[in-house]
Amino acid sequence: MMVVEERKKINKISIIDDDIIYQLLAKQIIVSTELVDRVIQFYDGEEALHFFETNQEAEQEWPDIIFLDLNMPYVDGWDFLDVFAEKQFMKKKELTIYIVSSSNSLEDKEKAKEYSEVTGYYVKPVLRDDYYAIFSDYLGLN
Repeated sequence: MMVVEERKKINKISIIDDDIIYQLLAKQIIVSTELVDRVIQFYDGEEALHFFETNQEAEQEWPDIIFLDLNMPYVDGWDFLDVFAEKQFMKKKELTIYIVSSSNSLEDKEKAKEYSEVTGYYVKPVLRDDYYAIFSDYLGLN
């Protein structure tokens, strides 16, 4: 009898981005890596913050990795990071946050480094190989 070893996977990741087309494509690419069980999608920072606030006692519902856009209506990526840090959500569960933006501005990249919560910065479009590298690194597959 042959035993098939189950592959390590990330439980949940989240995409926070107001671009519906980008969300669709990113989710398809992420799912194609076969390294993520579930993708949670939010279309602005306000919606994402509401999720974290209403699930404060249910950290198991939180994503392990967040891909965060900067330019969104209502609550943009910077505001999301400010509130996220202020509410000290990272003390409840360790999360990995990547900025994914259309901005290639050195100013934005430098500002992102000021946030200890931010692990990296990617300029759209993020390629399948990039996602695969991020997930493999997170899972310790490298």
